[in-house]
Amino acid sequence: MSRKREIATISLSMLDLLSGALGAMMILYIAVPKAKQNLIEQSTISPHTTSSKQSPKEVVPAHLGFKFKGKKIVFILDTSGSMEKEERMGQVKAGLKFFLTSLSDEYQIDFIHYPGPAGEIYHPLFGELKKFTPDVKTQIFKMLYQIEPRGPTPTREALTFALTHYQGASDIVLLTDGAPTVGMSYNGDDIGGILRTVQLLNREGTQISGLGIGRKFIDDPKHPKFQFLFNLAKQNGGFFYGL
Repeated sequence: MSRKREIATISLSMLDLLSGALGAMMILYIAVPKAKQNLIEQSTISPHTTSSKQSPKEVVPAHLGFKFKGKKIVFILDTSGSMEKEERMGQVKAGLKFFLTSLSDEYQIDFIHYPGPAGEIYHPLFGELKKFTPDVKTQIFKMLYQIEPRGPTPTREALTFALTHYQGASDIVLLTDGAPTVGMSYNGDDIGGILRTVQLLNREGTQISGLGIGRKFIDDPKHPKFQFLFNLAKQNGGFFYGL
């Protein structure tokens, strides 16, 4: 399929902003997909695929959009300082709000954002899965309005809390822009160690998926943070997107 002609008169900075925010919203909105696609497939690298070195036997089948395992979903949102770059935080907030409008009250959800306020390593909104009522939706929207990016990226602790606290959760969705750090420091964490910890803790077979925010998740499949989310999703039966 040929590409549509680019309109040169549009400001590039404005085009980048619109395409980023709208792209995030469109991906998040496709919650009940119709067409099938491999998200981890051979010889294709795009915003929605992973490394070209995967063999056909390693393909993880998935659907276009979000294919959840069930309707009990924990969202883990990275709110570290680097989310200020490239309008990442604004895009994620817009995309999540757009996506949440499509959910019915059959779903039960909670949000964890990390790091949390007042020096907390992570902060759950409810601390339990809540039926997605209009009141719960309003509380989530208020949380999204209030969040400001700051601090490091203690991904291990947020994942550990989600896996040990929400018994019966069908899905965990991690949205992040960075490589994990050791707690509240800025030292890089051991990605392999996190993946092994998740495997040990995920006794219930919760589907864990990853959304990577930022250009590294599009341009550089060899980057450690790309590989982290790629393998987290692959090992836990989830979907992966680079946005």
